[in-house]
Amino acid sequence: MRHRRSRLRVLAIVGFAACLAAFISGCDETPTSSGDLLDIPSAMARNGVTITNSIAGGSACPSQALADNALHLTVATAADPQPRDVYLYDFRAASFASTDPQVDACVTEYELANGGQTADRIDVAPFRAIGMGWSDDLKRDIQAALLDSLTGGAGQ
Repeated sequence: MRHRRSRLRVLAIVGFAACLAAFISGCDETPTSSGDLLDIPSAMARNGVTITNSIAGGSACPSQALADNALHLTVATAADPQPRDVYLYDFRAASFASTDPQVDACVTEYELANGGQTADRIDVAPFRAIGMGWSDDLKRDIQAALLDSLTGGAGQ
C-alpha cells in the first residue's frame, strides 16, 4: 500500500509538471515566432557572430527614451574580427512603424556623437539594429540573426 501511494504521488507530480508546462507554452505544440530581444544573441551565434560584451539597456542615443527596449552588444566575426558595436531595439509589432521618427532621431544623435560618420541600420520588425563601421558581411550576419531569432533557428 505504501509503494502505491508513492507511485501516485510521483504520477501526480509528473502530471502537474506536464500541465504547468502546457499552460506556460500556451497549450500549443506548434513552434511560434519568438520575436524576443533575448533570442538575438543565440541567433547571432548560430550565424557566426561572436559576442564579446553585452549591456542590457545600452542605447546608441542616451538622450532618447529607448533604453527600456535596448541591448548593446560588442561583436566580431571571423571575416571581420575588429570589435563592433551593435545597438539592438525591440518594439511591439503593432507600433513598429510609428517608432521611425524616434529611431531616426536616435541615429542622428549617434552620428553626431561620432563625428558625423554615417551609421549602419537594419530594420527587421520588430527589431532595429544600429552601429557603425559594419562590413557587408557583418550587416548580412546581423540581418540573418534578426530573422533567425523570429523563427527560433527553424530557418537554419
